Amino acid sequence: MRIIMKKILCLLALAPLLCFGNVTSEVKIYQNKLSNWSEFEIEREAPLFSYTLIAIEEDGSQILLSDGSVWNIGLWSKSVVKNWNIGDTISLSYFPQTLLNPINTIRFENWTQESIAWGTIKSRPYGENARTITEIDGRIITFNDGSQLKAENEKQIRYSLTQEGDVCSIFGRKDKTDKFVVWNHTSEYILLRLFLAETSSE
Repeated sequence: MRIIMKKILCLLALAPLLCFGNVTSEVKIYQNKLSNWSEFEIEREAPLFSYTLIAIEEDGSQILLSDGSVWNIGLWSKSVVKNWNIGDTISLSYFPQTLLNPINTIRFENWTQESIAWGTIKSRPYGENARTITEIDGRIITFNDGSQLKAENEKQIRYSLTQEGDVCSIFGRKDKTDKFVVWNHTSEYILLRLFLAETSSE
């Protein structure tokens, strides 16, 4: 019995070290990703669904985009955003939340300044320039600016409770030039794996 208890106590003592080893490994992987992102080379031509930078807080903590949306900028990105200018072209990419990246899941790519920042939403698009859904026809979603995206299937739209009149933001997918993400601010649902309507998803 004593031997069994000693083994149990040993395992309990080693548990934190084992967990720490896993976390350390994950941190190293995350740091490598950050290194790769810092070396990310931006293409010269801005992608579809870009936005114009309308206003910047002096300390770089918030930005206002042309669709009326306001975004909080992550602590490490404030110094980058402080050097941005009104009128710069900005595109957004969505990165799902992870244990090591629980907050700043939006990547802002400034195509004018050729720099990148990270942050999260403060307030959804508002006003006459906000992007809204004007029609849903099967898998096809039409927006008030005339752009159209196609879902992989109709269930994807139904499950997201997406309806005509909903206010949305459109992002690119990370490392995917032909796929998009729709953040439905009305239903508070994010639709992944959307394509341009004229592009086949099969």
